[in-house]
Amino acid sequence: MFRNFILIIILTNIALTQNCEAQGILKNLKIIPSVNYISSATIQLNPFSTDIIEKNSEIELKGGYGYGLILKYSLGGSGLQLGLASEFIRIEDNEFVETLEQDTSVIRGRVTEKVEMIPLEMSVYFNLPQVVSGLNIFLGGGGGIYFGDRTRYFAGMTTTTESRKPMVGILVLVGAEYQVFRNLSIYFESRFRQAEYRVKSIFPRNYVLYEGRPYYFDPVLNSKIFIDGIKLSLGIGINF
Repeated sequence: MFRNFILIIILTNIALTQNCEAQGILKNLKIIPSVNYISSATIQLNPFSTDIIEKNSEIELKGGYGYGLILKYSLGGSGLQLGLASEFIRIEDNEFVETLEQDTSVIRGRVTEKVEMIPLEMSVYFNLPQVVSGLNIFLGGGGGIYFGDRTRYFAGMTTTTESRKPMVGILVLVGAEYQVFRNLSIYFESRFRQAEYRVKSIFPRNYVLYEGRPYYFDPVLNSKIFIDGIKLSLGIGINF
């Protein structure tokens, strides 16, 4: 992950130094490669069930890491900026247990859940009045479309994805940027968003064999995934 982050910075600097004419045209553009942390994600296990208890059944995954890229364009001296952002995030948690019953027998097995997401988000930023030289604090908000996947590992089996449905959501953000040099800054941002998508996946079979006895379960998983934790980003702002 960090190797990809460094590579983005190197390629961006090469592009900046190779085309001075483009720098003049795009002087209000800023590129921000970042490393990101997401505090949590939630999987709604049966979102289409008619049973209210099953429909509200959820599991929460612990946090995960990723990397991303933000493009910001300044609208002159208005203090407003337009932003376009995308990232890759992966969260994997192996702390779940699946319980299967057959007549009076019960078995339990370890379950690992993995979710991945790639969003495309647009935002409007507003810079607050500057109180410290070189330090900009900003607020913002916007929306996005969220693409993703879910994979479950259980009893030596792995689900395969049959369909994915992206969904739209909204976000708010707050952050700060400190100008180190004229064309280089340290960037921090926190996003709170309503990000979700749907996934239909299936196991290769509908039973587990234990001591020669089959234990059956539903192999089809229709789920709704919410990447609803706080996103923290630390990046380097490169100005044209």
